This record gives sequence, structure tokens and C-alpha cells, in this order.
Amino acid sequence: MHSRVMRNPAQPHGFFSTRATLLARVAHGDNASWEDFYSRYARLIDWFCRERAVPPMASRDERLLVIQAVMVFFHSSGFRYDASRGSSFRSYLLGVTRNKVHEVRQELRSCSGARGGGAEQESDVPYVECITEQSDPLGEHERQERLIRALERLEADPSVNPLHLRVLGLLLDGASEQEVCKETGLQLNNVYVVKHRLIRRLRELDSQECRP
Repeated sequence: MHSRVMRNPAQPHGFFSTRATLLARVAHGDNASWEDFYSRYARLIDWFCRERAVPPMASRDERLLVIQAVMVFFHSSGFRYDASRGSSFRSYLLGVTRNKVHEVRQELRSCSGARGGGAEQESDVPYVECITEQSDPLGEHERQERLIRALERLEADPSVNPLHLRVLGLLLDGASEQEVCKETGLQLNNVYVVKHRLIRRLRELDSQECRP
């Protein structure tokens, strides 16, 4: 019987090889290509977090936050990778991943500090007011309509983890962060980071809609 050789996700062959056509389709917003992109690179990002981050990320929940951050980066910023510079896309992707690992750890520390310091939390403010600009002369109905449109765009975004959308849905339904932890199995810090990120994303979507 032949022993099965496990491929190192960092190796530039096989499943993780990058096709220029795939990157082009993703850059143009093709949803099927996004699914292909995610299936190819989510495991590579997870591997980097476990094996190359310093210190390694043992928590699956934290690694999911990094995967989400990387995917949102590519979906919202577009592909800035330039093959003419001589580096592989894989190297570029792992460079982005390294930065997102640092950002996630900063956010987790920040959320821990805010919860322990007695500062006012975003959950103390109605979500519709968190997302729409306070300077806008809008009535309550208009604010609610803008929130609904932003939520629809967020739900249609293939770079957003469905589990994280469930977190936001539970919070919008009035669940506490502790209740969300029980429903999703996420740690409290992770729930705070997901909430912070998705509210920030909703603000971005709302501001895009309001641009002339």
C-alpha cells in the first residue's frame, strides 16, 4: 500500500496554482470565480496562520477572522497584484495575510480593553444610527430603508463569511453578545470583532450609495 503524501499548501503546484484567468474573473466580480478563489486560498491562509504567524494562531475562530479580512480586502480593494514585478501571486497573498493577522490581533486586544474599561460600546447605540451618517438630515423611516439596502448588499457579498452574517443577524434581532456566543460557538472577543467589522462594512456600503 502506498502512503499518501500530504501536499504543503505553501507549495506553488496543484490545487493552489494561480491562473491569470481566475484572477481576472474575480476582479470583475464573478461570483462563481469568487467561490473558486475562496476554495483555493482559504486553506492556504489558514495554514499560514497556524504554521507561519508569530506566534501561531491556535484558535480556529481567530483564523476565520483573518480569512474573512483577506477576502474582504480583495473584494473591496480589487486586485493590486502586478505579475511584472516578479513575485508570485501566492507571495503577494501571504503578504496581505501577514498584515491581516496583525490587524486581527490588534482588534482582539482593542475589544478586550474596551470591554474591561467601561467605555460606551457600539451596542449601546441603535444600529441604524451606527451605520448611517448622523449629519444626514434623515427621518427614522429613511434611515431604516438605508440600513436595509446596505444589509442586502452585504448579504450579496461573496467575500463575507455566512457565519459572520449570522452574528450580525442575531445582534440586529436584539440578541446580546453572550447569547450570540451560545448560538454560534464563537468566543466573546470574536463576536465583538465580527460586529465591529460588519458595522464598518455597512457604513462603507451606505456611504457608497450616498455618493453623487
